[in-house]
Amino acid sequence: MRKHYDIVVIGAGPAALVFLKFLSDRFNVAVFERLREVGVIEHCTGIVSHRVIDTVGKPALKSILNKFSSLRILTENNIELRIIPSKPVYVLDRVRYVKELFDTVKDKYDFYFATKVENIKVKDNVMKTELSSKANVCSNIIVNAEGAIQRIRKSILGKTAVGLAKIYGVQADCKGKVDNVDEFTVFFSDRFAKEFFGWIVPLNSNKVRIGIGGKNVSLDLLNTFIKFVSSRNIVLVKEKIKVFGGPILRTPPFWKDHYQGVVMLGDAGFHVKPITGGGLYVHSMFAKKLAEALSFKRNELINALNTYEKLTRELRLKLKVQGAISKTFHKLPLKEKENIFRAIGGLGELKEVDYDHHEKLLSTIIGKPKLICRLFSKAQFVTKNLVYSLKLFFQ
Repeated sequence: MRKHYDIVVIGAGPAALVFLKFLSDRFNVAVFERLREVGVIEHCTGIVSHRVIDTVGKPALKSILNKFSSLRILTENNIELRIIPSKPVYVLDRVRYVKELFDTVKDKYDFYFATKVENIKVKDNVMKTELSSKANVCSNIIVNAEGAIQRIRKSILGKTAVGLAKIYGVQADCKGKVDNVDEFTVFFSDRFAKEFFGWIVPLNSNKVRIGIGGKNVSLDLLNTFIKFVSSRNIVLVKEKIKVFGGPILRTPPFWKDHYQGVVMLGDAGFHVKPITGGGLYVHSMFAKKLAEALSFKRNELINALNTYEKLTRELRLKLKVQGAISKTFHKLPLKEKENIFRAIGGLGELKEVDYDHHEKLLSTIIGKPKLICRLFSKAQFVTKNLVYSLKLFFQ
């Protein structure tokens, strides 16, 4: 192991590996991963838009499990809305996706597995990474891609920086069938997925991924949800194969991701779609821009981080708008959400929807003044969420 690297990367998840895929191989890079191999933890559903396929290329293409032409929104009270995306949506085998990404970069950089980063220190523009092996490694910058645990981020910014919207999801891969394998379902219910939603995603003709997210989710509640959607003939479940889950972040990224030469990437930087918690698309966008900025200004790495933030400013703005929508929408009781779906086009179809940029649906709502009045009829609710939205915007 070298004593000094150009870049140290913390974590070897999808955000870090996409970053390395697009980074110039002229850099000396050390990657420290606390687990013994990549891709061993599966916790996300894996739904992505065409943008991930177009951006990442072969690793994403090889990992496709299914392709969807539509999304169905259902509620517990049988309100239904079908969304037709402008381009196909995919579900990836996330474990394979990470392994395929790793294969593209494993020979370019130095990977150290079963090695936990205990602490980082900054002195005179030199980053020192302290490892569980008791070794110390210095670098010009550190890319912190530690994931949703955000331990390193907390050590730099304090607990207040991450004490924001975080919920949990639990899901099961099941042997089972749905009527339309080319469509996945999002299910809203205060009983099963309070302040979030449930999902039913066909992986192929004989396998379905069913999950719930929100407050107080549990395996027992998931089992009850599976029985409920089966009783409604939404899905036919024969047997659960495996259960997995993890935290869901719903906070948009800050305007600034780097602090004294340490840049946050992926879940560590809140690089997610706040309405759905989806991260793979946002990870790939930020990771590629970071790699391009560093590669372009190879001898000015700190200045390159300022360039990176300028390159991602428009995306940050879109995600902040989503964050405000997410906070308001998910807090609504089911009845009010159903009013929104009815107003948008309940029992009908909404076509040419951008799957990644949910904020574009605002144009539909803006054209319905009565809906806006109903949504914001309670002054306390408006004030609370307006203050929260302003905080998100100015971060």
